[in-house]
Amino acid sequence: MLDNRYLILDKAGEGGMACVYRAEDQKSKEIVAIKVLHAQMATKAFYARFKREFKTCSRLRHPNIIGLRDMGNTAEGGLYYAMEFLPWQDLEDLLVENLQKNTTCSEEFVIKVMRQMADAFAYYHALDVVHRDLKPANVMISDEGKIVITDFGLALDLNSTRLTATGTIVGSPLYMSPELITASNSDFRSDYYQMGVIVYNLLTGKLPFNAPDIPALALTIMHRQPTPVTEHVPAVSPQWDLFLKRCLAKKPDDRFASAEELKEAIEKLKVGKLVPPAPSEAKVRTVSERKRELPKSAIAAGLLFLLFFLFFALSGTKDNNRTFTLKELQCLPDVHSLEIRWQSDEAYASRVYIEGKGLIEGSDDDVQNHRLVIGNLKANSPYIYKIVYPNGERSLPKRARTKDIKLQLVEATRVGKQGTISWHCEHAKHSTLRLSKNRVLKAIAVGRTFTVELKNYKELQSDSTIEITIQGHEHNFELRDLLLAQSKKLSSV
Repeated sequence: MLDNRYLILDKAGEGGMACVYRAEDQKSKEIVAIKVLHAQMATKAFYARFKREFKTCSRLRHPNIIGLRDMGNTAEGGLYYAMEFLPWQDLEDLLVENLQKNTTCSEEFVIKVMRQMADAFAYYHALDVVHRDLKPANVMISDEGKIVITDFGLALDLNSTRLTATGTIVGSPLYMSPELITASNSDFRSDYYQMGVIVYNLLTGKLPFNAPDIPALALTIMHRQPTPVTEHVPAVSPQWDLFLKRCLAKKPDDRFASAEELKEAIEKLKVGKLVPPAPSEAKVRTVSERKRELPKSAIAAGLLFLLFFLFFALSGTKDNNRTFTLKELQCLPDVHSLEIRWQSDEAYASRVYIEGKGLIEGSDDDVQNHRLVIGNLKANSPYIYKIVYPNGERSLPKRARTKDIKLQLVEATRVGKQGTISWHCEHAKHSTLRLSKNRVLKAIAVGRTFTVELKNYKELQSDSTIEITIQGHEHNFELRDLLLAQSKKLSSV
């Protein structure tokens, strides 16, 4: 029972920020969805974001927007809110089904989805709310085709103080608009861009922009044009290329100027009367005008570089007029992990970005001391890591290397038919000797030295191996190679 009101029935889903449960409201006897903030997210910044989501969404009343009902605290001091429960699939589920069936959505279906999204945009944009994290997983759809937009966790209320400061990247990378990637000021036109990515995905089963990693993806989104929809699906109307060119324009000014203009374009698209927009003033500037603007842009770029340099040189950053200072940074490497310790003036700064692993959430020993163990790394490998501050800025990069595995053969003796093999590995707690595919002997451990006694030394094969388990990772060493490298002999090998 949650808050003496909601009877938890089962888990409905889980995301990076919270779990969603299906529950029964004991007052109304209705089935509701309960969103509970993850314990590891229980920091000031995420509490503020969670409360902001409720505050933003609780005032929205529209048939295509999720309805929120109540907010409170769990027995452990965490946060939750209750919302209407929708036993529907989301558009991401639909895309997965299409992929399995090797099909795509019809034009009529996509237009029906767009109309409803545009109606929702017109409503909440008029209230100065911007979603900023539209993606298939955040659009629920019923069997009858009704859609509901959910998860306003990154929504921007243009009338309130920003919790996500300018300079912070927000959103799901594959659906980010260029201005969200560069952390520029964003407005309602970011929602039109993200709707364009969803539409492109529904029509083609593909994303307009993709890349093997986040930096490459960001460059692709900012500088490349998507493949026309008609090249992926020749059967669809060429009108879609015109429509999506507006939605996915790099500059917000080149997209639809309002939800009403978007709705009008959808209706023209349906009847095949959509035409290319007239060139904007920015597109018809003369060469001399652009030359006159060049010095201004060069000066601005130089000033921006100088500001970034000074900012990182001082190894601090600001968020809502607060300064975050990094002190006593330590990195304690192990074979498959790095333990990073540091001090800062706020507990909720405990996040680390590590290349190849992404953003890692940590826990705090106390208000100022932070400790994070990043596991599942490769042995004897270099890594670059940065401390991430509450506003998303990162410290200067630091380098670290995981430890190498050192295994030393201590003894290899034979007396008659019997033999003894001992080895030492400072990192291992368990070890075995594999004689053959189906014959494995568990070693007796004394500290970090392991010993196996053989009743018949003839069991040893040329490919017999010593197996070491370190932090869940298995490592194999050829016994023959160890004997040769350390000038030890056991006559059967």
